[in-house]
Amino acid sequence: MLFTILVWVVFGVSLISAILVFRGNRRVQILKHIEAISPNELPSLSVVMAARNEEKKIEESVRSLLSVDYPNFKIIAVNDRSDDRTKVILESLKIEDSRLEVIHIKDLPKGWLGKNHALFKGARQSTGKYILFTDADIIFEQDALKRALSFVVQEDLDHLAVIPELLGVRGMLAPMISYFTFCFAAHFQPWKMREPNSSKFAGIGAFNLVKKETYDRLGGHQKLMLRPDDDLMLGKLFKLSKTKQDILFGQDQVKVLWYETFWEFFKGLEKNAFAGADYQVTKLLALTVLTLLFHVFPFVYLFVCIDLHTWMVSFLSSGSLIFVNLDNNRFHRMPSWTAFVFPISAILMLVTMYNATIKTLWNRGISWRGTFYSLNELKRNRL
Repeated sequence: MLFTILVWVVFGVSLISAILVFRGNRRVQILKHIEAISPNELPSLSVVMAARNEEKKIEESVRSLLSVDYPNFKIIAVNDRSDDRTKVILESLKIEDSRLEVIHIKDLPKGWLGKNHALFKGARQSTGKYILFTDADIIFEQDALKRALSFVVQEDLDHLAVIPELLGVRGMLAPMISYFTFCFAAHFQPWKMREPNSSKFAGIGAFNLVKKETYDRLGGHQKLMLRPDDDLMLGKLFKLSKTKQDILFGQDQVKVLWYETFWEFFKGLEKNAFAGADYQVTKLLALTVLTLLFHVFPFVYLFVCIDLHTWMVSFLSSGSLIFVNLDNNRFHRMPSWTAFVFPISAILMLVTMYNATIKTLWNRGISWRGTFYSLNELKRNRL
């Protein structure tokens, strides 16, 4: 009897999650569908980009920004202690276009993560009414900024995040990214961040656009000095202050080659996966139980169940998860086949998180951009 109840509970939660994500994704507008306002109405903009050892990607990213159709903006590229050709590339581009300003950081102050400090320094140099925080590997289409700022002006937003189109997702990496995007939608429910009474928030490192006045008033990256998930926490900082926020899909407008292989993804999350559990093992254990129960159990049960009634219920649970992932993949342009290996992706994601957690606990901290940060100091920077 209790086991039957459990099967029905899993079905109920799976169905609710599927409906939530299915409907929620349709509440997020798409950037390329936003109509641009008159150039005279567009506010001044400063684009702040932090870069460390980005010689392979930064030139293409900066050139895509310099070619956008926007009347009044500057780019502030902050070279964060790079020891490759990043500095040379940026200085060369600066000569070509006066809209590019370059800041070189040689030393990292104590108590800061390198990227967060670089973004903070860039923000202090900014003069635009709005600041776009972005990464050094993002590709922008010509009208991306014009559409984004038009939306911000029309909606009178303090913060706008844009979910980029992920390029080059293939092989074992594809199901991981597919699962990641589903979990992001199901957990953060970013379509609710625009609602003033909702606690939901989001932030995207590729595209976090903020009103400078509000950013300065809230303390900006000084409140996020040691957060490896600074992009997400920037969204939380604005949400806690009851400011106006929203999010868009950036298909065809904002693009990034996030990771090229599963191994890069696995290693890349070592620095911030445990931060997602707020550095608490109890939260990770709770997440493990929930993941195995709702994302793995329905599929496994199909192969061991001998009762037709509960088998059908479990089949519906699995089917709803596959269906909503097929639908979610359309919004993120992920391969359809990834939906059918959903439980395997869930297990691999747990392995990824446990790898990050064990390494962080074993080393008593994380190493990022050539600097070690102790777990004790990381834990102190909470929102």
